[in-house]
Amino acid sequence: MQQSANQEGMKPMEFSLLYLIQRQLPIYWQEFFEAHCNLKANDIYQAHAFIVKRNSFFINQRRFIVLTNHFMINVEADFNKTCTEAVYKDLKWKVPLAALKALQMEESGSYFKLTVYFDLPELNRVMALYGAKKP
Repeated sequence: MQQSANQEGMKPMEFSLLYLIQRQLPIYWQEFFEAHCNLKANDIYQAHAFIVKRNSFFINQRRFIVLTNHFMINVEADFNKTCTEAVYKDLKWKVPLAALKALQMEESGSYFKLTVYFDLPELNRVMALYGAKKP
């Protein structure tokens, strides 16, 4: 194969596009989280975000924040060693969006810090209705 002038001196890089594309497909993630988040019939997956969460001991943790039409869910999951599929580990907590009072976002160096505020009495009331555990 003859190289064009644009390719001269370049080192070719190859990677598996199939898994990259699959991981971006919304239906893949919807099925994954609906299978593991114990959603009730009227609670429907809406979106998710991969985040690095800093816990109260200042340790960074890889997490997915999943939004349904009723809850914000903290899910511990990752990819298998070959990055071909997501692996569920644990549902860390689940809080009702009805109790959400405020969001505060600020830039902190090279990342954004998001702080979420909930109304605790409303949080407990809604969680009792759904039979969810307290965070």
